[in-house]
Amino acid sequence: MLFVCTGNICRSPLAEVLLRRVLERENLREVQVSSAGIHALAGEEVPPLLRKVAGEKGIDLGDHRGRQLERSMVEEADLVLAMDPFQVALLESLVPESRGKVFLVRQFASDGGAEAIADPFGDDEERYLSCLESIEECMTGLVEMIRAHLSSGPEQGRGSS
Repeated sequence: MLFVCTGNICRSPLAEVLLRRVLERENLREVQVSSAGIHALAGEEVPPLLRKVAGEKGIDLGDHRGRQLERSMVEEADLVLAMDPFQVALLESLVPESRGKVFLVRQFASDGGAEAIADPFGDDEERYLSCLESIEECMTGLVEMIRAHLSSGPEQGRGSS
């Protein structure tokens, strides 16, 4: 499973860490989760304000550094989750064979939303918290999809690694 955003220092690493935490709690440790950025700030750290907001909720972003998306990452992932519709379209355009495994993260929220998870980069604490909460809202739906995929086999599910 691959999360994708723009710079890979806010939304996608946050989603990666949140999903790993949920998968650990749900005893689904076999699922591999990573993240990358379409225009990554390669080697950059998570912004201090995001680290603070996440830390206050018990979320450790560790030593994450921005990582540039590569075509092979999309090809190898069973599921690719982007933060906004533009990114979904771009991924499907750049890697046409990815159609059917690239989704908008918000699609897994309880309301099945089609909007973007706003990029909080350079904004205030409230925007970072809102981003974190928006991503958290998607975790239950993602885990349900992963469970269905694991129980039906990779050829029938939407992907899990």
